[in-house]
Amino acid sequence: MDTFHGHVTKDLGAHPDTTIALVLTPGELDSVYRKVEEVRLFEVPDLRAPDDCLMRPNTWVRLVIRADTTERSFQWEEQWGCSDSLRATRSWKSLMGVIDLIREIVEAKPEYRALPPGGRYE
Repeated sequence: MDTFHGHVTKDLGAHPDTTIALVLTPGELDSVYRKVEEVRLFEVPDLRAPDDCLMRPNTWVRLVIRADTTERSFQWEEQWGCSDSLRATRSWKSLMGVIDLIREIVEAKPEYRALPPGGRYE
């Protein structure tokens, strides 16, 4: 999901990825911003790779948040979520709270629901 440019790409697994125009409303963006403020995401320390995950295929995920002139970027490997020690941190819980809200908003949109099933969005 790229809210700066208004599109979402869904990984359809065995089929080619599909990118569609998808713009969040001002109210939806306000909800995301309120969540960012609630969990104080601008103050969260950077994530560190855990030591207790087995190697498996993974995907890099990136979240960039911007409020006025302040910008913060997070990048992590999806496999990091297998780490109990990382999932227990305030940083991870705060980040996932924002990610979960964005997913909820995107997945509720008719444009997204009209896409074929399978995979996930990026």
